[in-house]
Amino acid sequence: MQRTLPGPFAARELGHGVWHLSAGGSAAPQLYLTIPGNVGSGVLKDPGIRRLQLEWRDDGVTVSVTGTHGVGILTASTAIVHEARERLYDGLPLAGFDAQAKQFWKRVFLLIRIPGGRFLLRFLARRKR
Repeated sequence: MQRTLPGPFAARELGHGVWHLSAGGSAAPQLYLTIPGNVGSGVLKDPGIRRLQLEWRDDGVTVSVTGTHGVGILTASTAIVHEARERLYDGLPLAGFDAQAKQFWKRVFLLIRIPGGRFLLRFLARRKR
């Protein structure tokens, strides 16, 4: 499986061989790499990373880093691409509130805010049973 991510990326080391590469912005992709040893520090510290090309294989992930100093290739043990998806939950059948339910919950939370409102709410709930 292959994936190409356009930059620009900024890389920072999180420690223990874990690197975080972010393209800036909340909707931009972010990449987490686990690189054994200190192999990737030279390639990933390039301030002008323009493109990342990832190829997942059975024995790891080959990462081609295109930056201001050319193309550098390194091997990571894991690579996780995190992408924010707008409208992620639109396709799910989630519960919604109609106008009456919204009005009911507004009243409940209004009652809770006043002093003694919790006790009044308990009393009203007990009365309905």
